[in-house]
Amino acid sequence: MTTIVASQVEAQFAHLPPAEQLILLERLVEHFRVGPSGKRGMGERPLDASALSPDLQRELDRLAEEFRASQSDRLSEVS
Repeated sequence: MTTIVASQVEAQFAHLPPAEQLILLERLVEHFRVGPSGKRGMGERPLDASALSPDLQRELDRLAEEFRASQSDRLSEVS
């Protein structure tokens, strides 16, 4: 169901003129950044990686691995 809704939103977004797309994106980013309750960030609920596309899941996994490797390097520098 979520995928269908997301596809519909993307299709409608694609039909907007570029200026309106930019305005909408700015509003969405501000809404995400501050949130509906006025709090900043995503709140307490962690990201559900299974809801991401396979490409985003792979990128997230790659970044996590890169972060782990850099943390490991920094630990060996301190010793």
